[in-house]
Amino acid sequence: MDRPEAFRIVESLRLGIPPDGAVRRFTVGRKEEIEDLRIRVQNGGAGLLYIKANYGSGKTHLLRLLREYGLEHGYAVSVVGLDAAASVRFNRMDQIVGAVMRGLHVPGSQETGVRCLFDLLCREIQNSRARGDTDGLWHHLTNRWKWNESDACESITMFVALRAWATGLSAVQELVEDWLFQPWSYYGQRQRIYRELIGNLGRYFRDGHPERYYYPDAFKLNVQAYDQSWKFLRDLRMLSAAAGLKGVIVLFDEFENMLNGLKRHDYKFDAFWNLLQFGRQKQFPGLSAFAITPAFFQTLDAFIPELRQFPTFEMQPLEVSRLQELAGRIRETHALAFGWDAKAKVGDAILRAAVQKTAAVPVQDRSRQTIKQVVSILDAAFDEAQ
Repeated sequence: MDRPEAFRIVESLRLGIPPDGAVRRFTVGRKEEIEDLRIRVQNGGAGLLYIKANYGSGKTHLLRLLREYGLEHGYAVSVVGLDAAASVRFNRMDQIVGAVMRGLHVPGSQETGVRCLFDLLCREIQNSRARGDTDGLWHHLTNRWKWNESDACESITMFVALRAWATGLSAVQELVEDWLFQPWSYYGQRQRIYRELIGNLGRYFRDGHPERYYYPDAFKLNVQAYDQSWKFLRDLRMLSAAAGLKGVIVLFDEFENMLNGLKRHDYKFDAFWNLLQFGRQKQFPGLSAFAITPAFFQTLDAFIPELRQFPTFEMQPLEVSRLQELAGRIRETHALAFGWDAKAKVGDAILRAAVQKTAAVPVQDRSRQTIKQVVSILDAAFDEAQ
């Protein structure tokens, strides 16, 4: 960690959270849980797991750590927050697909969303063609580079989107992004999708199919009990692996929010049924993690008791000794960021007093409050020393 990086980290810590890429440095305690998660990711383990804790006990932090592990080990990773008011309902798999694509990251890219993965896929396809490959996935996916059809993709939406992206046209790529970010907004725009992503692009590929070939529901991810959405997610994992990634990890933060706004019992059951499909892996053979509270965990029995069978990591609030360790790491980072002897001005006794004060307050987000308080003390001491 150099000085500019330390400064970036301190700026984020003022808000009470470490920035992406630095979560591991500010992770203390919970060694068994963390090691188990690391091994799961390293070994390519698929399946569903719960991260269970009360509010403010580290669920989100552990998800962010899991994200770092995933990117480090070569996975595409997406973090999804559920909010019925923001059109992300877990009973609607088309909305989940959109959220997954919006939150997608791949190793080595600063982009977020569709672009980071599709650019990688197109590079792999171009390299394969330049080598003159006459076998393998890319050759079959593009039907010998003609792009007129594909036996490799289950989802027509995925194939049409990727093929259009491969043209490199910025306006086309912007439409693809918007389409995959909110696919439900295009359910009444089949003609537009055909015109702009197929018909107008004839000079780039040999799709000779007329518009009627793309039946009325061709581009709808909500048909056939959301079967098209699951096909899209399976293609997402398949294509990621073909591009050299290890797979796909989807992380759902504050999962208990999935019930917010779902008034009807059948909608709630559908949401829990989708959760079960993630666990069974047939529909999505990747790794998924869900941050939940103990109270929410008890609701599983009321819907589908089978949901309780999956691995659960139960988190407890950090002990005072661990918060003090965290405070020490913050001090080291602050010293590097501003080039001063922080320990001489803010000794261990001062840090212990600060930690004892925040730990004694019955707040839900004790760790975040501790981080903000320690940074505030260090900032004040630094200003006074100038």
